[in-house]
Amino acid sequence: MRVLNAGHAAHRVRHAGTVLHQHALDLDQDPAGLLADVAEVAARLVDTPHV
Repeated sequence: MRVLNAGHAAHRVRHAGTVLHQHALDLDQDPAGLLADVAEVAARLVDTPHV
């Protein structure tokens, strides 16, 4: 996955019990590469435990 300066960050919402996950994608690449990156992020989300 080609990522800009930050690949992933997690932000906890106070008093809500929610965590927001931020993923950076390089949009300046060919469509096939971008689709591969989106598929990788989707796979990470599927593998993330849910509360």
